[in-house]
This record gives sequence, C-alpha cells and structure tokens, in this order.
Amino acid sequence: SYPLQRNFHLFSISIKEFLCVSAPP
Repeated sequence: SYPLQRNFHLFSISIKEFLCVSAPP
C-alpha cells in the first residue's frame, strides 16, 4: 500500500477518536 493511503487511514482514525471524545455521552 502507499504511505499516503496509510497516513490517511491513521488520520481518519484520529478524527473518529477525537469526535468520540468531543461528543457528549
């Protein structure tokens, strides 16, 4: 796989985790 694709995948996971933490329970 291309490094850019892998970085985008990790970036997407970081965004999802950030949204989960920011979202109220």
